[in-house]
Amino acid sequence: MNAAKALLVTPALLIGFAVAPEAAAAAPGDSRIPSLSTGCLKPAVPRGTVREDRPPLGGNAVKGLHIGYLPKGFTLGTRTSGKHEYGYAWTNARDDTDRARRALWVRVVCSPHLKTLTSLAKLPVDIGTFTRMARPAEIGGRKVLVRKGDGALGPGTYLGWIERPGMAVTVMASPALKGHLNRIVKGIKATKPSPAKPARPADR
Repeated sequence: MNAAKALLVTPALLIGFAVAPEAAAAAPGDSRIPSLSTGCLKPAVPRGTVREDRPPLGGNAVKGLHIGYLPKGFTLGTRTSGKHEYGYAWTNARDDTDRARRALWVRVVCSPHLKTLTSLAKLPVDIGTFTRMARPAEIGGRKVLVRKGDGALGPGTYLGWIERPGMAVTVMASPALKGHLNRIVKGIKATKPSPAKPARPADR
């Protein structure tokens, strides 16, 4: 398996992400709390673990986001997490040279320095920076930076935007999903973290 295919099939194996085994089932206030500086949800996950979902999770797979539109045809999902990021990758597990290959990676990146579109040039990630060949565009009603996928990202379209100060969203889509990009991006919305439940008073 080459690097491009590995990213969207098992991202943890390629880029050292930790994958959260319980990311889908966790409730607000357990090990995932909003960052006070960014408002992002910060999953606390064990590094070096890998968890695949067959079938993949749906539109609530990424904590803090609702993905209102997911193209059909995905058969495998993988949770991803890094020092400043977390996300989810969907694929139909075809080889990256197959024109029918469907792969989508939606990621949240958290940093108090993320305030404007130009600040994406300093996105604190190892894979998927916007320092080369990125251009501003409007996709799905959003102002984004967009560039072609290459290297570890694999072939396709890679784009990102500032969802709110301190929180960026990136999307990587394989060529077979190009016609779906507008609907995918338009359907991604940030959700408000649920307030922590107050502690029950001790019995007297």
